[in-house]
Amino acid sequence: MKQAIRRSVTVFIFTLALGLVGVAANYPAFACECKRNNSVEQEFSDSKSVFVAKVIEIKDSKPDAFVTLRVEKMWKGVKTETIVVLTDNRGKGCGYIFSKGERYLVYAFEDRDGRLRTDVCTRTADINSAAGDLKELANKDEL
Repeated sequence: MKQAIRRSVTVFIFTLALGLVGVAANYPAFACECKRNNSVEQEFSDSKSVFVAKVIEIKDSKPDAFVTLRVEKMWKGVKTETIVVLTDNRGKGCGYIFSKGERYLVYAFEDRDGRLRTDVCTRTADINSAAGDLKELANKDEL
């Protein structure tokens, strides 16, 4: 009888531990902490480049992904047909996850090496989620 109870308790604890591991595995841990929640106007002012573009290539490397985009509209920055934006690619940072073939409104800032970069702390968004921003940007001149 004692052995059966001990076995039941052991199985229960093992099952509970597996369940907790399963739950924890489904909740990503983020080291990223955004300290700003800018308006469209403030984000525009803070950005080096603001544009709508379609992702044509993603080169994954560590610590950054190099995302090449075909520019459709540009409000700020250097007008060009394609542009490369870097974003953190380590899985625990603030990197923005782009998908090839998708369109985005990108707010890019310049890093200390002079390269354009974006992350989840900017207002960068897929085009379907950027309607409010696009409405406000419609009042600005395109390059």
